[in-house]
Amino acid sequence: MEIRQNVTRVPNQQTVLFAAILFVLALGLVGWRVLAHNAVPHAGANYGAAATTSSQPPDAQERNAQLRIAQIKEDTTHGH
Repeated sequence: MEIRQNVTRVPNQQTVLFAAILFVLALGLVGWRVLAHNAVPHAGANYGAAATTSSQPPDAQERNAQLRIAQIKEDTTHGH
């Protein structure tokens, strides 16, 4: 006796059309995002980049040096 006698083996035409439309939309969205991500900005354009300076005040330099030394000590003594 066949248990699945009421189940159709091939999806109906509306289901196939809906799945195809979703697939095309998803493929288009992924392609658009990849192209947008790989786009090369115009030369000289600043798109929200953080402003940086080449010099720091003396107290910041000293504090950064202390932090680097502490990090090096932590890295070399980690796990011992």
